Amino acid sequence: MERHLHHELMGVCSAVCAAVVSAAVAFGVRGLPTLTWKWEFTWPAAGLVLLVLAAEIPIEKRAFDSAVALDDPGAVLPADDALRHHLFDGRFLATLLVPTLIGSLVWEPWVSLWPLSLVAGWMCNAAYTASWERRHGLLLWRGRVEAQPLGKGQLYYSSVRPPAAVPST
Repeated sequence: MERHLHHELMGVCSAVCAAVVSAAVAFGVRGLPTLTWKWEFTWPAAGLVLLVLAAEIPIEKRAFDSAVALDDPGAVLPADDALRHHLFDGRFLATLLVPTLIGSLVWEPWVSLWPLSLVAGWMCNAAYTASWERRHGLLLWRGRVEAQPLGKGQLYYSSVRPPAAVPST
């Protein structure tokens, strides 16, 4: 199990790393192409980005509202698992990096920056997750719990405080 907030932030870190590595390789091999920006597309593009980000909030809200309480948080939650111990997921980084690198070397060097288009949505989700956790005083978890088989993408919540140890007699 992992915290939903950490999952979103790991996606952001993976996308940024994939863009940096593929851009360095693509621009190093093919050179920096000239950029011709059409200013008349700026406002519609910004509006489209804001519309997509605004549409994600109700989707996250429905998912969070259907979150289920963990029956035994101490048994399934990692003890000292912080985001700083794993900033990115290696498999997801490779999934982003390989096609991006191939596309930027074969087609156009600017393709190397496409993973950055995913960052805005994940940052929006991370901000909403942090806000939801703070408002409700709970932590959101994602993963699978064998004792509570509800579904693969089910979200769970637990208290911010770790469960109290039961004294043995």
